[in-house]
Amino acid sequence: MTDPQEQPELPPEDDNRMHLTSISSLVVCAAVATLLTWLLVRFFYSSLADFSITVSLPILILAVVDFVLAWYIRRSIKDNKLGQDRHQLHPLHAARALAMGRASAWAGAVFVGVGVGSGLYVWPRADVLMAAKSDTPGVIAFAVTGLLLAIGGLVLERSCRVPPSGIEGEKVNGAATAS
Repeated sequence: MTDPQEQPELPPEDDNRMHLTSISSLVVCAAVATLLTWLLVRFFYSSLADFSITVSLPILILAVVDFVLAWYIRRSIKDNKLGQDRHQLHPLHAARALAMGRASAWAGAVFVGVGVGSGLYVWPRADVLMAAKSDTPGVIAFAVTGLLLAIGGLVLERSCRVPPSGIEGEKVNGAATAS
């Protein structure tokens, strides 16, 4: 039986905060995607479609959007233009960009894994199989654009951070806000 005077242990305040995406988690995700892709390509390579460079273009466009959005958000926060005025960056838009950055980082990790996993099968056979030789540029482009997307997502996610002095401990009408 527990002591009624004993207070239940409360979780620390940081548990309710959103944490940044861990780079090590992305590396593990890419490694798992690499292994699974290598297994699938190994058994089904003859029935797969060609791996052309054009497959990587939408991923590259999304990576560029991530980098541009990260620059815009970082500039808005630096210039203290975060708020609900029409000339400011709305906090909800910054939160949506953070979610987009997180999704881009995870998708980029998967794309890197798919590119590297395909490459592990294709590259050693490029001298023997004509299809493998023609797939090599597409596989390399896919892995590189996946890496750019993952980096762009991480940059976008981290650019959405507001310095603690801008939100917590700020004085409103002479009184300090509760943190």
